[in-house]
Amino acid sequence: MSSSDSSASAIQPVSNGKRILVLGDHSDFVRAIQKILELRGYHVETSKNDLSALTRIKENLPNLIIFNNVIPEGDGFEITKAIHSDTVTAEIPILLLGPLVRETPRHNPDPKPFLRKGANRVLFKPFGSREFVKTVNEMLLDSSAKDQ
Repeated sequence: MSSSDSSASAIQPVSNGKRILVLGDHSDFVRAIQKILELRGYHVETSKNDLSALTRIKENLPNLIIFNNVIPEGDGFEITKAIHSDTVTAEIPILLLGPLVRETPRHNPDPKPFLRKGANRVLFKPFGSREFVKTVNEMLLDSSAKDQ
């Protein structure tokens, strides 16, 4: 790959300047998430949910990382631990798209285990696109406020 190819694959800011990296191995799901965000003006790049994504994160420094809780290597939280332990990437917010949960009065999903392992926010499946975009926007606003 030439250097021009490498720069073309990097996350580039668009009009709103927000870059999002979506980590996931279920291609249909990842493509749907990517399309929802791109329709709202975000530049979205995707990557596999594996430890090689750490290199991409450090090179491109996205404004937000979204990852699916279906991870082929380990439990997936090696990635969040590595992101939060590196001074270059520690402040990048992480949105975890949690497992499918059927909410009933006796069973409400608990985000605390995911938050303790490094996610900043958790959305349990199924969720609507409106709720998803609202959460992304809130996280990016919170992150921007911290930067000022």
